[in-house]
Amino acid sequence: MIAPSFTKITPSLCGAFLAGGVTEVEVIKKPKVGIIPTGDEIVSPTSNPQKGQIIEFNSAIFSSMLSEWGTESVIYDIVKDKKELLKEVISNASTECDIVLVLAGSSAGRDDYTSTIIEELGEVLFHGIAIKPGKPAVLGSVGNVPVVGLPGYPVSAIIIMEEIVKPLVDLYYQRPFEEEPTITAVLGKRVVSSLKYQEYVRVTLGKVGDT
Repeated sequence: MIAPSFTKITPSLCGAFLAGGVTEVEVIKKPKVGIIPTGDEIVSPTSNPQKGQIIEFNSAIFSSMLSEWGTESVIYDIVKDKKELLKEVISNASTECDIVLVLAGSSAGRDDYTSTIIEELGEVLFHGIAIKPGKPAVLGSVGNVPVVGLPGYPVSAIIIMEEIVKPLVDLYYQRPFEEEPTITAVLGKRVVSSLKYQEYVRVTLGKVGDT
């Protein structure tokens, strides 16, 4: 055996295959992730947004993150806050992609339809998780396709991408979850916390004397 299953093909492994007379191997197809931006006030990047409009940039962030994790991304057109429109796009995306991300529309606001639509098309596993930021996230599936409703707030959504979506991609590739490195440090200022959530606080790590 030159390499076990589900091993990343590195340059040296490629050479080992050829040296061993192996010219073809079966590989896992790159997963395709559909990204659906939503919102009446969201517009495509423009140099001159009108009053009340918000430039849609989350999809660019998440597409770049997904690329680093080894996936292909499909960014769908912005969907206005109309339930039937969003339902159609989610339904189509779940037949075209291996994972579907719905940007915004996951909280309890008037026009937040993501959870309802996933429930109508498939199954909602969780709506709301005990992490902060990122509480409003929706986790569900349509058929065998995972559908994740991301919060609209970028910092919250990035946490969900790192803590929920990346492990989904790792599962797809059957690669082990990577444990993040940890270090014990002293906070430079007081952080008020609650007991209800696992909280993520972004910090700058430095050294003061021996601390």
